[in-house]
Amino acid sequence: MKKFYTIYLLSFSVLFFSCSDSTEDEFEEVNEDAAELYLEKIVIELPNNEGIETVNINYDQDGKVTSGNNSDGAVFLNYQESGDLNSYTDNNETISMSELYQAPYDAFEVGQILSYYDNGNVENIEVIDDTSYPEQTLYGTITYDTNPSAYFYTLKAAGILDVLDSVDLNFGLQAEEIIKARNLLPYNNITSMIFENAEGLTQYEVHIDYTYNSDNYPIAAIITATSTESTDVTEVTYTYR
Repeated sequence: MKKFYTIYLLSFSVLFFSCSDSTEDEFEEVNEDAAELYLEKIVIELPNNEGIETVNINYDQDGKVTSGNNSDGAVFLNYQESGDLNSYTDNNETISMSELYQAPYDAFEVGQILSYYDNGNVENIEVIDDTSYPEQTLYGTITYDTNPSAYFYTLKAAGILDVLDSVDLNFGLQAEEIIKARNLLPYNNITSMIFENAEGLTQYEVHIDYTYNSDNYPIAAIITATSTESTDVTEVTYTYR
């Protein structure tokens, strides 16, 4: 469960779009006249006084992402002469993008997508909760605001969009059901995720309240995550270039 939650909420890393003209057209169709804003800093105030995590994103003079850093260290992005992302270096280890193209990855071990909204955002999902014993299958419903995703143009500036368009995920347990990794991230910002078990009882729920700037991008978020055992509140602030 934590694995899927992280994929969706902090997937700058979260965060899975194609950089093709058609995909950008779709993004702009959903978010008509959206300004191109690029994240420069994300500050995460962890729950229960566990501290503050700051993510800094650095750009070159041409507007391409060159590196990012937090308390765990720094990640450096390396580009080909064509401008395509070639590799990244993390803790002195360099990972080539070509390694990610080996496919398909068996995503059914995490879960599967059940349905999409008309605008392309994922609506219903099935995930494996590996924090319980025995493991259980949970069924989630995701809702969104109507404003542009905070991460889209930053991912574009990092060259990640093209990479994710080339990564295949297998969501079929018995027969292969291949989708592009880019199909997992939304055009808009997630406002809630509610997960129920097979009996229809809510096991986890996440609600996100945003504050927006004049361009309708999030500048702050309060994330309230509730399980059957506890409730945690995380506060996030976003700074753009």
